Amino acid sequence: MKYKYYLVIVLMMSLACLKPAVGQSKYSIDDPDAKYGGFSIIQTTNGTGFGGYFEWSLNASNRLIASLHWLIVRGKNDYPIYDPYYDPYGYYAFERYDKTRLNLLPVQLGYKRILFVDKLANNFRPFLHLSAGPVIAIDPPNIPDFSDRMKNIKIFFTTAVSIGTGIDFSYQPGTLISLFVGYDYLKFNHKIDKPEEFIIPDEYDASDFYTGRKNFNGLVVKIGIGKKF
Repeated sequence: MKYKYYLVIVLMMSLACLKPAVGQSKYSIDDPDAKYGGFSIIQTTNGTGFGGYFEWSLNASNRLIASLHWLIVRGKNDYPIYDPYYDPYGYYAFERYDKTRLNLLPVQLGYKRILFVDKLANNFRPFLHLSAGPVIAIDPPNIPDFSDRMKNIKIFFTTAVSIGTGIDFSYQPGTLISLFVGYDYLKFNHKIDKPEEFIIPDEYDASDFYTGRKNFNGLVVKIGIGKKF
């Protein structure tokens, strides 16, 4: 997963170098009355997601943010198992009974502190960000039939806190690119995404099998594209 973070960082640096001559336009990045709505994609330690956000300026330095994202959780148990006893050449694989099928739906309200307002000539601004809110976990059972999975979905709730830093810059008049790197604090009171009961064959190590999780803390990288309204 590290290469994905490196790719995002390279993209962030590349975009930051593209500084269109919009600093003198009426769409100032320090507009104290700016409002933005947009789309964002996220890459976290736990998976990949997408969503949307709204951002309101209280003044040139302080903003409020509301966001909603859909995160598809992934884990090491998503990969198929190759059975060396059945096929020593490794061509036969079967889907794990403990495969993750979990989705997280975080809804957050946040505060954004814009740094160096009116002190940087370029049309970009670093910021600090803090947000929190409820998280809905959508946990279907790991069974082949899609309709049966939908009928037996389990729902769990918790809260999460996200903290980090990033850069805003105007890519073109009225458009704001937001690049964020931070950390999510997200835990449930008990294990979720628990697989169905399964008798582990003697030839396998029980510690290699997934038994569910309650800790979803991790790094998060987010890219948002917002339009002024």
